[in-house]
Amino acid sequence: MFCVFISANSDEGSSSSCLLSSSIMYGGPLSFINVSDGREDADDGDPHCIRNVVEAAVVFQLTRSLIQGKKKTQGILSIFIISPYDSQVALIQDKLGMFSYNNTVILKVQTVERFQEDDGNAACDDLIIFSTVRANDTGSIGEVLSCSKKADFILKRTCHCLWIVGSSSTLIKSGSAWEAVVRDTQDRRCFFNAHEDELLSKSIVKIKEDLNQMDSLLDKDSVIFRTLRWTVVFSDEFKTKFMTIKSRYSKREVLYFLLKLAGGWRPRNYNTVADESSVQIIKKYRVGGMYVVCTVDVMMNLECTQVLKIWDFCHLFEIPSLVKRLGEIFQLHTKEYVNRCNLKQLERKLEVPISWKNGVKQFKTGDPHYESSGVSESLLLIKFYSLSSNVVHHLLTGRDGSELHLPFEVTDQEREMIMYPKSAFILGRSGTGKTTILTTKLIQREQLYYLSLEGLYNPIVCSSRVRSENRILRQLVLTVNSRLSTAIKNHVSCMMSFTYGDEYKVSSSGNLYMCNRDDSIGEYSDIPDSFTRLHPRYFPLVISFWKFLVMLDGSVVNSFFGRFEELKGILSDERGLWSSTVFHAFIRQKKVSYEHFSSNYWRHFDVNLTRKLEPSLVFKEIVCHIKGRDCCGQLGGSFLSRDEYISLSEARVSTLSSTLRGWVYDIFLAYENKKLKKGDFDLSDLVNDIHHRFCEGSAYAGVQMDFVYVDEIQDLTMKQISLLKYVCPNHEDGFVFAGDTAQTIASGNDFRFEDLKALFYTQFQLKSMIENKQHAADIFSPQLFNLTQNFRTHSGILKLAQSVVDLVYCFFPFTVDRLPPEHSFVGGELPSIIHSSDDNAIATIFQDSGHLNETTSSISNGFGAGQVILVRDDKTRHEITMLIGKKAIVLTVLESKGLEFQDVFLYNFFNSSPLRSQWRVIYNYMHTHSLLDSTQFPSFDVNKHSLLCSELKLLYVAITRTRQRLWICDATIGDDSKPMFDYWNSLHLVRTMELKEFLVQTNQVANSEIEWKNCGVKLFSEGNYEMAAISFDRAGDVYWGRWAKAAHLRASGSRILQTNFENGSKSINKAAEMYEEIKKYSMAAQCYIEIKCFKKAGLIYMKKFDDSRLEEAGDCFMEAQCWNLASQAYNKANKFSKCLSVCSKARLFPYGFHCIERWKIECCDCDFNVDRDFIASFLEKCVLYGLDDRKNVLRFVKSFSCSEDMRNFLLSRDYMNALIDIESQIGTKIDPNILQEAGLCEEASSYVLFQVLLYSLWDQNTEGSTGWPLTDFNRKAALLKRAKSLAKKSSSYLYDCVCLEACVLCNHSGDRLLDLIMHFNHAIELDHFISVFITARKILDIHLHSEICSFHREENPEFEAYDSHLMISEGKMSSSSLMFIWNYCKEMVIDVLGYLRLISEKSQDMVDSKNCERFCYEFLGVRKINDQKCAVRSSYAHWMKNVDHSSFHEIDDYVIMEIQQFASLSIIYWTEVLFYVGMEVVDKLRSLHIHSAKNLSSQVYTEVELADLIYISEVLKSIKDLDYHDPKNSMISQLNFLKHSFFSIVFPVDWRRTATKKMFLLRNSKNSLELYREILLENMVIVKNHKKMRFGQIGRIAMLMFGTCSGVNQMAYLEDTFLCPEWKVVINQLNTLNILSISQQICLVENLSVGLRTMFYVDFKKEVDYVTPQCFVYLVDRLVIFASSFQRSYYSTRSSILEVMMNPNQHQCLFNNLSRSSSFSAESFTCMHKTFDSAVDMITQLMYSANLTKDWIERLSNNQNSSIQLLISKLFIMIGLIYLNSDMEYDYLKYFIHSFKSYSSTDYDLLTKFGKFFGGGLEVKNFKDNFATALDEFGDPLVMIDHEKKSDDVLLHSSLKFCSKQIVINLSCLNEKDTMLDQLFQKNQLSSSYGTDDSSTI
Repeated sequence: MFCVFISANSDEGSSSSCLLSSSIMYGGPLSFINVSDGREDADDGDPHCIRNVVEAAVVFQLTRSLIQGKKKTQGILSIFIISPYDSQVALIQDKLGMFSYNNTVILKVQTVERFQEDDGNAACDDLIIFSTVRANDTGSIGEVLSCSKKADFILKRTCHCLWIVGSSSTLIKSGSAWEAVVRDTQDRRCFFNAHEDELLSKSIVKIKEDLNQMDSLLDKDSVIFRTLRWTVVFSDEFKTKFMTIKSRYSKREVLYFLLKLAGGWRPRNYNTVADESSVQIIKKYRVGGMYVVCTVDVMMNLECTQVLKIWDFCHLFEIPSLVKRLGEIFQLHTKEYVNRCNLKQLERKLEVPISWKNGVKQFKTGDPHYESSGVSESLLLIKFYSLSSNVVHHLLTGRDGSELHLPFEVTDQEREMIMYPKSAFILGRSGTGKTTILTTKLIQREQLYYLSLEGLYNPIVCSSRVRSENRILRQLVLTVNSRLSTAIKNHVSCMMSFTYGDEYKVSSSGNLYMCNRDDSIGEYSDIPDSFTRLHPRYFPLVISFWKFLVMLDGSVVNSFFGRFEELKGILSDERGLWSSTVFHAFIRQKKVSYEHFSSNYWRHFDVNLTRKLEPSLVFKEIVCHIKGRDCCGQLGGSFLSRDEYISLSEARVSTLSSTLRGWVYDIFLAYENKKLKKGDFDLSDLVNDIHHRFCEGSAYAGVQMDFVYVDEIQDLTMKQISLLKYVCPNHEDGFVFAGDTAQTIASGNDFRFEDLKALFYTQFQLKSMIENKQHAADIFSPQLFNLTQNFRTHSGILKLAQSVVDLVYCFFPFTVDRLPPEHSFVGGELPSIIHSSDDNAIATIFQDSGHLNETTSSISNGFGAGQVILVRDDKTRHEITMLIGKKAIVLTVLESKGLEFQDVFLYNFFNSSPLRSQWRVIYNYMHTHSLLDSTQFPSFDVNKHSLLCSELKLLYVAITRTRQRLWICDATIGDDSKPMFDYWNSLHLVRTMELKEFLVQTNQVANSEIEWKNCGVKLFSEGNYEMAAISFDRAGDVYWGRWAKAAHLRASGSRILQTNFENGSKSINKAAEMYEEIKKYSMAAQCYIEIKCFKKAGLIYMKKFDDSRLEEAGDCFMEAQCWNLASQAYNKANKFSKCLSVCSKARLFPYGFHCIERWKIECCDCDFNVDRDFIASFLEKCVLYGLDDRKNVLRFVKSFSCSEDMRNFLLSRDYMNALIDIESQIGTKIDPNILQEAGLCEEASSYVLFQVLLYSLWDQNTEGSTGWPLTDFNRKAALLKRAKSLAKKSSSYLYDCVCLEACVLCNHSGDRLLDLIMHFNHAIELDHFISVFITARKILDIHLHSEICSFHREENPEFEAYDSHLMISEGKMSSSSLMFIWNYCKEMVIDVLGYLRLISEKSQDMVDSKNCERFCYEFLGVRKINDQKCAVRSSYAHWMKNVDHSSFHEIDDYVIMEIQQFASLSIIYWTEVLFYVGMEVVDKLRSLHIHSAKNLSSQVYTEVELADLIYISEVLKSIKDLDYHDPKNSMISQLNFLKHSFFSIVFPVDWRRTATKKMFLLRNSKNSLELYREILLENMVIVKNHKKMRFGQIGRIAMLMFGTCSGVNQMAYLEDTFLCPEWKVVINQLNTLNILSISQQICLVENLSVGLRTMFYVDFKKEVDYVTPQCFVYLVDRLVIFASSFQRSYYSTRSSILEVMMNPNQHQCLFNNLSRSSSFSAESFTCMHKTFDSAVDMITQLMYSANLTKDWIERLSNNQNSSIQLLISKLFIMIGLIYLNSDMEYDYLKYFIHSFKSYSSTDYDLLTKFGKFFGGGLEVKNFKDNFATALDEFGDPLVMIDHEKKSDDVLLHSSLKFCSKQIVINLSCLNEKDTMLDQLFQKNQLSSSYGTDDSSTI
């Protein structure tokens, strides 16, 4: 235990000492605490926001220990914690915030900058703890720590004690001042490791475990997710606040904490927070400086289970208000529910949830209790999300809350409907969650289906009716409202993206997504117009019902839209209807909606009828009943007859009398007549037409849906709904319909779920039962679900709305489905009825404050973004808008359908009602229900009060638009409004409010710009453009404001376009101009199309878009009759047929012809598959158009797609010469008779020969013919005869050429070699390329296919040049003749390849060679058309095997191809031919090589063998240069054989075989030297790859380097290789022998000697790759000759001197040595003698270790007996040479001679040649003569290298005189290779077994 004394201030201010204890204490004024396990993290990659969690934990533990130690002492302890980064400071503050301490401790945590600002205040601090944060391997410490001034300030301002906490390794690597600080603490023993302290070590381990767990949060398979016990749900408020956290670590920390809670872990110290009224336990946990507030709730799923509910993530001061609100909610819970929530169950240390099989009631019964808050702030209505691995991933990767889409939890009632597996009807009022159920059900089915495919689940959705073989679940969602469709699509996309990741992309980016109803083309433009072959990527498919009808129409033959002339062209267009601007413009003008009906049709009907009826009623009857009832059209009719319709009045559900129905029917007939005359249609016409086609037997051609969901079903008629049966046969469980019949206020609709149930039975289930022959008992009845909990508004509004529905139930019981009353847990203020003494309350409310008196106030700033004024009709809306301007949003009730607002001001609803005093019938209901005593009221009459039903429904919609407050104001309260007001007052559902109170209350509302913008987006999406523009103006958004104004102008103009075209077009034109200003070009074009300004629209499509809209531009120009522009647009769009149609119609023949030419050249991906007759017709028109110009006629005729058409056309007009010109250019079949008639005999003859060559080489009946050899066909002889006869009429030279080619093309089976040679020579004389090549190829074939015995083997092969004339005259086959003819063919092909490459590269340096050009094309069956195109007749030949023929244009039997493409394919073909023929030549040479061994003497065979190998090398090199991919690796096999054979020949066991002049020349040939180099490089690469050189590899590399000058940088390969230093020196210096000094040579010799000794004394039996005996002896021989060269004269043998001459550097080195022999030093002689001694020592051991030597030879040599003989002979020769070149004692030599003689001559026959010269007594004077004679007899003569001509006086042994059997070479000829070679092989040299030349003295 160490102690540290820290000065502390006492209460009196005097200094004292207090003792603090810890398990580790840090003594001295400056200490360093090393945290080696720390890890720095940058928040979101920000280098300025770095934290180190481990380091913060250490600082916290240190501080905690200090404070706990302080409790035992008196005085005040002052601690100052500083750090360079705000993130670290916040982290430490957060950790210390969880720890409490008294006022005896002063604790500060600041950044370094703040510490500097408080300069001077640190003097009172007892201890400063400095957290450096940085911990990395690079030593990066950031700007703050790198600043020396700040470091000095921290160190100097410390008064008492400074503890530095950080990573020592990082600070030391930084190279900053902190390195010295760390070193200093180490020297003073004030350096401590945190992990060595028990307490700190535990903290580090714990925090590292947490960090590891936090790092794995994105891993779905992490342990932390597998060990979850609790279901954790968190609120929308928690999610919003969580996404505001900027720190990535803090986010992980919070989620990790929640997951630990879900795993059952609970902190030891936590607080239970609750007010007095709370009955449930509320807990708060501190996490990251904020608090998680949570409770335990009970959730009913499959069983009743406890869940952990996270309410908020907030600051401490926010908790009391939250707890108070939660307490109010908990008061509503039943006692049993609360008890279950408060129960606790433990498993060991974990708290686990409790489950019950039976459910529990959550809320108390009796008097309702409501939450006293606004709807938007309600805790009961707040959304909750379940915590899972997917959710964690999204929370960590989402940037902000607007981009985060998570699936929220549903209620128990909703969960029951979602889990229901069968078809169902879901009925619920507005705001009850119908859409949520549909989308959640869809997503759940998607998830279960994919799980079932993976075998993980057997879901309900995968019933027998779902086609699992599709591997895709086809789900369809339909809505009438396109905005709702877009919203559902976005929600589904978000949920699919959440579930499956990036495979599904969210369609909108953010909350401000505008469903652009103004741009009808953009909506669903990516979805086809048919269900036929609908791609799986479109599913789940979410579309509007209008798009559904278009797609269904496109899936059945005879489209409904085909009856309209304007749309016929579009139907055949590949773009389809929906993507066409013309279609949408047509729909705007021709589709009859209610607005269209009321404004353009109604006033044309009989006034006597229209004044008695409302247009909305009539339109509803027409759409829903006359044309929309499901029974109509069953027998082919599209609507009810008059009698059928009038008979409906007898039904109990009818609200119209027979008289009224008769009037309605009269209007219907007038409507149909007028609609037919105008060419208009309504939606019922399309629906009935589709039904009619199905009834007539047309089949549905689209894909079948598995599940269909329809939202807002009440907006569809029965007949529209019945269409769904065609797309989904899964009736039992494939349909979910959701809607609310109380909202059927849309004009043209009358819907009840009872009617839907009947329809589903008769049209869906009953028909299916009949088709499938089922029993009625088997029919399943879909269940009807009622939704009663409202999530949108509070109870006051719901009760008021229910009171209206009750009236409908009473008066019109069959027009609406009866549901239980809705309820809400949120209470709110009662709706208000505003009393105003002013007749115009609106003017009073919104008038300017400057015009008000003192007693009056107004809303000077207008309503807020969440407030709206609702009125009955457009007229009232317009009046109010003109009065108040932009101060409020004003909508009609119909316009507000589908929207919701915070506050609603319902104005003059009753005063403007058509019912007027008929509202008094309400008193009848009040009296019936004891709400009124008076009996003075009218009785209810269904005919008189028929409008009451729609009025009540309209009122219901108006009431349910509000979320919070509803104000109802009528200008005067009279008979119109008083009945309803009295009704509501009697039920205590409303309160009365004076106007002044209303103004005060409304003035408190203020909205931000973003709220106004959101409001504008919402209104725009619903098509309320005028009000949307006001909202955007209030938001200050000019761009969106102008967009909305343009949309409003367009919508206004469209409404009046048919009745007032001038004003309507002005409005639309202005809208188009505004669209152009804001760059909404597509919508601008649509506007221009709508008002028939087609040229303007076309110019926009052409100039403002890329090529994607060019076709639409052409369509517009066509309509505008701008032919030039139309043709240009179609041409650029590659629309072939449309362009030619325009050109033909407008007589633009030159331009159309130009387009045809362009398409042919560019081969565009256009619709080129146009009717052939159409193109021919157009071209004929072009010809007729240009008859006056013959040049134009030819241009047009050439473009005929069919040569037969072209030929017939020209022949019919006697254009003979034109026909010949064109056919010769395009390469098609040419009739030679026509050419002959035109006097073109040469061309005719050439064409006939082309045909013969084509059919001889490329068999048209055999696909993949290879082009060789020539074949015969039936008419070959006749065609050749015809060619010769045609040529005879031209010239004698042509006739000779044609006769020769005809003779060559004849495929005689008995072609003689001499005849072919004669043709070959003749072809060369005529310079006829084709004939030369074919004869050469035939000669080559004879060589390749002849037997080996037919070849003549030359004993003196020549390989550097070939005498072709001699070979041709002799007519003999040999390897030389084979090489000659191969090289000739090869050179010709190389010329062809060079020509083709120039074509392929479009080179300007083309060689003018017609012979070569003709050969390139005609040999492959190709005719050149021009410099860009050629015609391929052999299209299925081998050289076309990898070509996609579908991409080519075909004329007759020819394929038209680009010249460059032909060249590329030809290059591939000729390269392949050259490769495979070359490999055949190699095989033949190998066969000759093998055969030579049996028929030639050994020495001649060696020379011939090497020559063959050089030939093979030459061929392989030429093949290798082709860079051809060898699929069978045959060339690699041949190269390996070549290298192995070559090495064994040039380094044979019997070295005498290479010691001939011919062998020397062969070895010095270019190809031989290349082989030397390749073998050397191969050995180098092997060594480099293994990183270790073995002795066998050393030996081979050294042999190759001695044997030739390789020019290879060996050390570049061996630099990193393990190699003994001696051999490194040797290998490094061998390449520079010619420039080595004497001292460097001495070094080389010494190292070579040492290296050989090292190699020699290794146990070869243990080596993997050991040096061979012949290799070792070869290297010893090199060592001896090098050592011998260190004197003026020396002896060697001819073979050794030839090896010297093989390496020019070695040769030059010996020459240099001899020329400077006078400068030899004593060191060189010493080296020489040591080297000789070393060599003798190794030779001695080899001689006397006979068994070991034999073993070595047997292991590593092939011919063992021969190897032993030759080895002993070579050893003796080297001993003799050493004796002659050194001062060796003769007695020692005699000893060797006797040893040599001791070897048995029986075993060693070759030794007898030496033995016979040493038979008697030996004298010194006889040795040289005997030795020279023996060597000469042995075939390797003795050679003396002398500095001067007379050199006996300089020999070391004066007794050795001149010998007649030796060769003497002096300095004068040593540097001349040829002279020296002549001297070594003089003709007068004595005969020997290996040499034929005599020896002489030079």
